[in-house]
Amino acid sequence: IGDMVVVASIINATLVIPELDKQSFWQDTSNFSNGFDEYYFINTLGNDVELLVDRMKSYGPYIALHLQYEKDMLAFSACTHGLSLSEVAELTTIRENTTYWKVKEINSREQRGKGYCPLTPKEVAMFITSLGYPSITPIYIASGEIYGGDSHMDTLRSSFPLLMGKDGKQEASSIKESDGTEESVLSER
Repeated sequence: IGDMVVVASIINATLVIPELDKQSFWQDTSNFSNGFDEYYFINTLGNDVELLVDRMKSYGPYIALHLQYEKDMLAFSACTHGLSLSEVAELTTIRENTTYWKVKEINSREQRGKGYCPLTPKEVAMFITSLGYPSITPIYIASGEIYGGDSHMDTLRSSFPLLMGKDGKQEASSIKESDGTEESVLSER
């Protein structure tokens, strides 16, 4: 939810209280107000969001990404492309042991073929690069903890070293210039 607030502020959009999907995968009958105090949420996040938005704007144009590459999402959907056998086994165990997830046997290749899986962080790096964004483009990662951590973020981080997470911290890195030299990128960590 916090991600939506940040992104809405960044793109100067109006954020509305969502009506939660009750028909698809989750089979959940709750409403937003069942999980969140709407007025408290609205009143308390405003100042925090301004701080992160101002910090991102200080870098100039940037990209905000929600990778949807969190452990629970990958386990639920069986999106295991590019994962190690041990990671696939871990996610399968999570899916099989989560009683409220109805579907247990899912064909990962079929899911990916139908477009139900997120791009891997490596594929995201390739996609953004193919769109012509320079390596100095700041990227705000508006998602939860990325499954596999550094091992899955290495390509994205090396392609776009100015990565900032929800906590406002930036990765320390360097940018390879077109002449082959490296320029140090300041870290806010």
